[in-house]
Amino acid sequence: MRLSAFFRTKKRKIASTICITIFIFSVYYFFFYYQESEMFAGFPVPLAANLVKADQDNKYEEYKWWAASETDSIPLP
Repeated sequence: MRLSAFFRTKKRKIASTICITIFIFSVYYFFFYYQESEMFAGFPVPLAANLVKADQDNKYEEYKWWAASETDSIPLP
């Protein structure tokens, strides 16, 4: 099957456009929405989170993030 034959129908064009768009947004979300923690290499921290307190002696960081709460926990991605 040639690639040009696959994209001939309008439904397939729309479906492939939607799939490509979803793929691009998911790659952006997973690779660019988080930054690495300064104290712990590889630990993801949301870009919207604000560093409240960092303690080098006890090795912890405290962040304030609007999407997380003590009662509802951290939201699923």
